[in-house]
Amino acid sequence: MEFDLKNIDCDKMLLNPKSPRLVSFMEKNIPALKKANVEYQDIVFTKSMVYRYILLMYDPNSEIANMQQLEWFAKKYEACGYAGFKLKKANDGYFRFDKRVDEMVMGKITPINDMIIEFLGWINKAKWNYLVFLHESMLALTRDSVGRKITKHKSSQDYMKLYDDYYKISNEIGRTFDETEEFVSRFYHHIETSRLAIRPEDYARALADNGDLRGDSPYTVGYVVDKIRFLGDDPDKA
Repeated sequence: MEFDLKNIDCDKMLLNPKSPRLVSFMEKNIPALKKANVEYQDIVFTKSMVYRYILLMYDPNSEIANMQQLEWFAKKYEACGYAGFKLKKANDGYFRFDKRVDEMVMGKITPINDMIIEFLGWINKAKWNYLVFLHESMLALTRDSVGRKITKHKSSQDYMKLYDDYYKISNEIGRTFDETEEFVSRFYHHIETSRLAIRPEDYARALADNGDLRGDSPYTVGYVVDKIRFLGDDPDKA
């Protein structure tokens, strides 16, 4: 079967997978991708192929990602073909991808799982930050419950609401209901890592340096908070 990106509508995607800027764009916007310890190989398993696969499979505007007639893993192999990975005839006469492609699709290559999750967190920043908040909130309720700071009844109700939202948003971002156990494990590992990366002293230091913390906002950098008003303020002097 021939896979040609010319046959895929890429106009609405974050970046056209055919772009010569593919690698530089991805690594500039998601610096963690540079640090991924992946064993690439010329022609067979290149960095640009992997990045192209991530875009085609996980960009919400990818035509492949929106193919309703294909199930989750069929979409993955479709994305592999259009990403440039080649099929070769095996001893049984069937055409197959390289073993590393199968391992990537099945979530067996941890560094690539991490790259995909970094990409998902980047394009879903507001939802990702909400996941981290939900995770921290569930832990806080658990700590309070153990310390008997809140009633068992209230604790269970609040916790279940957080729990339902947590797994609902997780599935929206990472398709955790469809993915392999290895991928899902890394997905939740990254949420925990993000939670632990947020330290009060970091915010204190940023504020002391006159930082505005806009980099942590789920909104665009142009978002401006309305001026605070109090009861009794004169609206003409606002």
